[in-house]
Amino acid sequence: MSLSAAEWHDAAEAHDWIFTDWLGVEEEMQGKGLGRHLLQRALQEARRLGYRHASISTSWDNHRAFLFYSNYGYRVADWTYEFARDLK
Repeated sequence: MSLSAAEWHDAAEAHDWIFTDWLGVEEEMQGKGLGRHLLQRALQEARRLGYRHASISTSWDNHRAFLFYSNYGYRVADWTYEFARDLK
């Protein structure tokens, strides 16, 4: 599920950000490309809607998610391992 950052802040720049609140694939279905498809589709839709930046977060010890998001252009934005990327 993705939400506009403008849901939490009135700043004009918040309207450029989309935050993916939850992205997951059941363990038995992992490794089949479903997570990649879901993430790519969400990013395409965000671009279509005019968002310029995307963020997503995971727990600090979820190394699989860290690697997964990093492989799709996200970078660590703060110590909570929130990931962010531009939607070019």
